[in-house]
Amino acid sequence: MKKALELKKKYQNEREKLFGTLIKSNDGVQFNQNHTQLVDQIVKELVKEIQNQFPVSNFSLIAVGGYGRQDLSPKSDVDLLFLYQKSNKNIREFITALNNSLWDLGLEVGISFLTLKQAIIDSKKDIKTVTKFAESRHLIGDEDYYGEFVRSIKILIGKLNSLKLSEKKLLELVERHDYYLGIKSNLEPQIKEGIGGLRDIHTIIWVSIFMFNILKLEDLIQINIFTSKEIKELRSAWKFLLTVRAFVHLFNDSKGDSLSIENQLKISKKLSYRNNQKEKGVERFMKHLFVNIAKIESLLNTFYSKLPEELIIKTIHKSKPAKTKSLDKKYFIEKGFVHLKNYNSNNLLQNWLGVFESSLKHNLFVHPRFLKVIEEKKKQIKKSMTPDQYEIIIDIISSKKNPIQVLRNLNDTKVLNELFPEFGRVWGQVQFDIYHHYTTDEHLLLTLYHLHELKKKSFYKEIYSRLHQKVALHVALLFHDIGKKGPKSHSIYGKELTQKIFKRLPLSVEDQELSLWLIENHLLMSDIAFKNDPQDPDVIASFTAIANTQEKVNSLFLFTLCDIAAVGPNILNEWRISLLRSLLFNARDFLQRGLDTANYSSSVQESLKKMVLEQADKEMKLFIKKTMRYFPNLYWEAFASKMILDIFGFYHDYQKNKKELSVKFLNYNNNEYGAVIVICPNRSGVLKDIVAGFHSSQINILGSRIISLNNNDIIDVFWVTSSIQKAIIEKNEQERVIQNITASLNQEELETYQTLFQTKIKVEVEPRITIDNQMSKLATTFQILSGDRQGLLMDILQIFHDQNMSVQSAKISTYGEKVFDIFQITDLKNKKVKDTKTLKTLEDQLLKILS
Repeated sequence: MKKALELKKKYQNEREKLFGTLIKSNDGVQFNQNHTQLVDQIVKELVKEIQNQFPVSNFSLIAVGGYGRQDLSPKSDVDLLFLYQKSNKNIREFITALNNSLWDLGLEVGISFLTLKQAIIDSKKDIKTVTKFAESRHLIGDEDYYGEFVRSIKILIGKLNSLKLSEKKLLELVERHDYYLGIKSNLEPQIKEGIGGLRDIHTIIWVSIFMFNILKLEDLIQINIFTSKEIKELRSAWKFLLTVRAFVHLFNDSKGDSLSIENQLKISKKLSYRNNQKEKGVERFMKHLFVNIAKIESLLNTFYSKLPEELIIKTIHKSKPAKTKSLDKKYFIEKGFVHLKNYNSNNLLQNWLGVFESSLKHNLFVHPRFLKVIEEKKKQIKKSMTPDQYEIIIDIISSKKNPIQVLRNLNDTKVLNELFPEFGRVWGQVQFDIYHHYTTDEHLLLTLYHLHELKKKSFYKEIYSRLHQKVALHVALLFHDIGKKGPKSHSIYGKELTQKIFKRLPLSVEDQELSLWLIENHLLMSDIAFKNDPQDPDVIASFTAIANTQEKVNSLFLFTLCDIAAVGPNILNEWRISLLRSLLFNARDFLQRGLDTANYSSSVQESLKKMVLEQADKEMKLFIKKTMRYFPNLYWEAFASKMILDIFGFYHDYQKNKKELSVKFLNYNNNEYGAVIVICPNRSGVLKDIVAGFHSSQINILGSRIISLNNNDIIDVFWVTSSIQKAIIEKNEQERVIQNITASLNQEELETYQTLFQTKIKVEVEPRITIDNQMSKLATTFQILSGDRQGLLMDILQIFHDQNMSVQSAKISTYGEKVFDIFQITDLKNKKVKDTKTLKTLEDQLLKILS
């Protein structure tokens, strides 16, 4: 249609003007309203044009959902309801023509065509449908029929029970928040679906429609849900998020609401956030974003507290709060929220911490009113703090219960920042390294959450129970990264800042000393475990020279696990745990035996062998005893006992059936990653060929352990994830990986790798290669640090292969956009590589592919 082409050109030209206005005004609300009006014009003109070809009558075309709310971001869905009274032979052709024309314009369109009766039936069945229809606008057609539709939806909402409808919407919200683990300060925040995002504001609107028959936020003032000041704050935060979302859609030219690092840099410039001496513009932009996200979450909590108690208990609390007979009379519970009975100034300053103690003790939410008051009074609170109150802060930090919710309350209200400005300096601080998924302050709070979760497992619980200075560990975890982006090493600067904090916190001298030691050395264990051989006596000796007591070793082990776990989902994988556990066992044994380096490692391994044999059945026990002589000592410390047993099971099958190759998948109920065990005869280039098989399958290798047996078999264990960061669970996907690895090992040609997903912006990493002939007695060690990319590992192994080098062992570590890989290589005679010319050639060729 000629008219359709004209409208397409009109839409594109007008939308470009809107983008131009957006760049000047930085107003996402105005953009969405103007964009909605533009789409309205286009839709109406298209309908009139299509009517000439496919005439229909007695209908009403209605904008619903976000489009009905006049909230149309650049790539938002355009949801339409074609409401007709009688069936007409032209209706389908009309809808098809309208749908195709709108898609041709580049709009994401969805059209329902229903009678009024069908619309009501569909609304009864589906909460999402009735929610969408509750926000509607008439576009074109029979206005009386539209009025009948609006009345029918209102009557239906009344009949369906406003409490039940609200309950369903709030349960959707709770499920969404649970998915994000209560974390709102992500490296790449989800502007729409994340905690404190646009969907939370939508939920306030939807529940207001169901509960109070209110469509406008401002009308909530009249029924004392919000004050006029709170509505103003909510509107301001909404505007900021809509502006960010509009720019995300503009820069991506596609749907999707994750704020990538690349777009953070672009948007911060568009919004005129300039660099200054203290912070980059993008850092201030992200802090401003997190302030608005926190404000939305705070106002959402206020909204909760005004809803009927029955609704709150079924959704937000998930169950009826436990009876609290022991609750002090100074506090009381309202709708499951704990707060003060008396808010006069003296009582508040004396007893405010008791509210948080009660929250932690009885597993209660803190009342939003109380949180708002202490945020306003935080400066007075700081001035009135007593040693006893600081003691309560320590009790919360070191509580046997998980303190994460209370600490988040203190952090969100900025009370934590006021009491400890040293901590406040990292509030909302984004670390642009892809490795850290959360802001620095959220990372610090999460370490205590993960310590609580670790203690649920018997192995870690036993280690924790050995500690004499538990408080020191808790305090060190909370403050260990407060030196980030300071004038010196963050470990040293963090220690100095924490020393200032200890002038206020009444910690014993012994606990202070251990806390400061942990902060200064918090990277020690991971550096040694991941970059060296944790079974080498010299390595153990150097580690225990610093971690020179059992208390330090045990504390640092738990600290390191919590620190890594709090970096992001699945960063603490089995590979990293196995290396840390190996260092723990050997260091503890080393300290017990002094410098008896000849025996300390073997005693650890003997105890581990005994543990594995105790778990094996009769047949497997015989097989293990028969074949254990082939396995190097490091095998027993490399994996958890269950995994060692599973690998022996695979090796038993491999030998029994006289296979040339075995590829098995292992997954211990993890949705994000799993292990692949490859067993085959050793030969030159075998590791390179296995990695090529993974590469062809579009599999990401997170880590690996290469086990060379002394009967010429190898057992290579790879921790892997799919190209969409998920475990490989589907059988057909596993078969494809096995086929590609098999083909590669058989020297068959593999399909050329094609990237399926757009590559994220790269963080610059200066490549560094360290060559060491002292670290191992048998091999030359190459340590390689560089930025990550697809196929990098395969290219490294290809260089070793082309230069006739044999890779005896490999440690592959991925840290977001960085890799730190350690290879121990020999020449074809299984000797160290000592020729300086050969080493220089290897280094030059490696640097060429890393640059």
